[in-house]
Amino acid sequence: MIADHHDTVGPLSPQSLLLICNNPSPAYMISFVGLHCLGDPSLGLKMYLSLLFGNGVVAFLLLPILKEPFAVKKSPPLHTCSLPFPPFEKLMAEVFSVLLSLSGYTLLFSVLSAFIKALPFLPTFFAGILAGFLEMTTGVENIAASPVSLQTKVILITGIISFGGLSVIGQTQNMIQNTPLSIKKYMADKIAASAVSMTAMYCLFLFNLH
Repeated sequence: MIADHHDTVGPLSPQSLLLICNNPSPAYMISFVGLHCLGDPSLGLKMYLSLLFGNGVVAFLLLPILKEPFAVKKSPPLHTCSLPFPPFEKLMAEVFSVLLSLSGYTLLFSVLSAFIKALPFLPTFFAGILAGFLEMTTGVENIAASPVSLQTKVILITGIISFGGLSVIGQTQNMIQNTPLSIKKYMADKIAASAVSMTAMYCLFLFNLH
């Protein structure tokens, strides 16, 4: 959608907007991460604010400085359907195609993350980091259950969620293919945003704002 409306997105580039928009919801951060995994919903809120700060710094400050011409090219619509369906049936076919593709990425990387978690020789902490690199939800649960300090858990979970994991990156690639948006730039932006978000979360602990 961002790529399709590149002429109307305002002063920010579509690449910057992709970075800002493709993040977990406040409900996920507060209820699942904060309350369910860490036992404190206020932690989820602070992590969410750190995540927004990291993505905002990269999108509003770093990317405009490193701004490159956005190559607009005409491309076929995403998930086109060549069957002679009426408009509603064609729309439903495209919707189910997207859902099936996104669910496939989630399932694949969830299975890989569960396999890493089950390795008997790998400590829970390191299993959580590797699992989070693949699929963030599994990684968050593993790190939250690991025997490390709360500060370490929160900072690492903030970085994992800000990055999103290969599952989210695969889903993003599936949605932006055949558009001028670059998945390589998106990954680099996410890594930078993750570093800034982790730094922001560390500063919250450093100044005793927890």
